[in-house]
Amino acid sequence: MSDENRNEGPGKGYHEEVQHSPATARIPEKVSPGVFSTGTIVMHGPHEFVIDFLQSLAHPRRVAARVVLPPTVIPPFLAALQDNFTKYTQLFGPLPRMPQPRTATPPREGGEGGEPAGGTKPAGAGNEPTPFPLNQPDPPAAKPATPASPSPMPIAEVYEHLKLPDEMLSGVYANTVVISHTGAEFCFDFITSFFPRSAVAARIYMACPHVVEFSESLTRSWEQFRSRQR
Repeated sequence: MSDENRNEGPGKGYHEEVQHSPATARIPEKVSPGVFSTGTIVMHGPHEFVIDFLQSLAHPRRVAARVVLPPTVIPPFLAALQDNFTKYTQLFGPLPRMPQPRTATPPREGGEGGEPAGGTKPAGAGNEPTPFPLNQPDPPAAKPATPASPSPMPIAEVYEHLKLPDEMLSGVYANTVVISHTGAEFCFDFITSFFPRSAVAARIYMACPHVVEFSESLTRSWEQFRSRQR
């Protein structure tokens, strides 16, 4: 805590720069257990970033925690994320990604009342190769159809399907973030560095694949914020 810029006396204001080490942050009892999150929504305005940490394990989906950060915190937050990703890769290997849903394979013809799907035909029953004209190029391979990417749902419609308690509307403010991880999850301690002592305002746990998606979403939001500022 700096002693510079101190004014005392009648009719004078009192101002002093406050500096704390995140390692000494107090952890309130109601915050210490933390909450588990399976996804995030990142929003930003001209003066703040709002991060909603979601729980999608049961319906209706709910906002487990809302954290408000000043823009100045985002660059060191992203740098700390990348540093943790590097350390994770050195210890455990590449960060896992969320698995993609498997697409159903349509059954082959003849699977019912004829050749079993995936089976072989008896000799002399249509196994002969189809002749092609000599000195002709092979027929071009059919290109797989590219599925059209779904358009993003409007944010108002997203929150119509989310449970957001009234006591969580304003969220909690933080101006420091401390990140730790194991091989299975990451922990985010969002800290307020106020006098007389810094304190953890929210503690969030996320599985590694969800943290990768969160980092990508936060990076895109930061880039949009910078482009609008310019």
